[in-house]
Amino acid sequence: MKTISIIEEHFSQDVIYIQKTLSSFSSTKEKEIHEPVLFFLKTGGKFLRPLLVLLSAKAVHGKSISVRNAAVAVEMTHNSSLIHDDIMDNASLRRGFETVYKKYGISKAILAGDTLIFAAYLSLLKDCSGAKDVYKIVSIFSKTAMCITEGQCLELHQEKSSAVSKKAYLKMIYQKTAKLVETSCFLGAFIANPSTLYAKNISLYGKYLGIGFQIRDDLLDVIADEKIVGKKIGIDFFNGKKNYIYVVAFEKANPEQKEKLTSFISSPKKTKKMFTEYVKLCTSLFVLEDVRKEISNYVSKAISAIQDLPETQEKKYLLEIARSILL
Repeated sequence: MKTISIIEEHFSQDVIYIQKTLSSFSSTKEKEIHEPVLFFLKTGGKFLRPLLVLLSAKAVHGKSISVRNAAVAVEMTHNSSLIHDDIMDNASLRRGFETVYKKYGISKAILAGDTLIFAAYLSLLKDCSGAKDVYKIVSIFSKTAMCITEGQCLELHQEKSSAVSKKAYLKMIYQKTAKLVETSCFLGAFIANPSTLYAKNISLYGKYLGIGFQIRDDLLDVIADEKIVGKKIGIDFFNGKKNYIYVVAFEKANPEQKEKLTSFISSPKKTKKMFTEYVKLCTSLFVLEDVRKEISNYVSKAISAIQDLPETQEKKYLLEIARSILL
């Protein structure tokens, strides 16, 4: 995403600090844990959440240097959830690299994910020494970590359910994905400027942005060009996951179409031909158009949430990020 690269340049010194801190991870001297953690941290990623921390700080007239460690903390938390997620999904690749559990085994992967979440707290506390309300900061961060695990649990439950409502699916992606985006925005604003009147606004921006991003990912899993996105499409379908495309299609389908959708997603031997038929059925139900409208709706909500923020370059970047997820 071009916008992300521009923002990274805008915060070049902060980004160097964050990347250096992550790549030189040393919260543990135990090689059996240290090695898999460092391996995963060096695989990269979109880096969206740390940038949102920095942007949110500056958008409320705070200093980005005051939230560098909070930015590290949210990225560690995100990576922790991904390591555990890969175990649950039995995924062999992440970001083009072998997943931690495939390379080091399940036990070490679990410990690596656990270590990252504890290291995240240590990093966050470095930015709390002069904070007005340390309890509030740590409490929200803790609730976010719990929310992510609850979201992962909901996803497991939904995979076994015959049908998933839009309301239930949106709750799951909010907890599993969007909550950390929301918290990233809150931490940046509140730590950098505890007296700001815009912490709630910027948190809402993060919430809607996070939900919109996940719905966008679900849509890309069906319509993207593999050569452009650099990964296979239809991953959710072949893994039997009922993503937002499936959920919307199921709600719109007649009984016969519902039966067909169920047979597609539950088949133990899915083929490319089945995926093509699945996409064709979703298209005939105008699901892709509906999902695009839903993404646009969340982008509008995110933009509206920060309209009253002071006019700064950072606010402009936040608006650009929101608009960039439209398809």
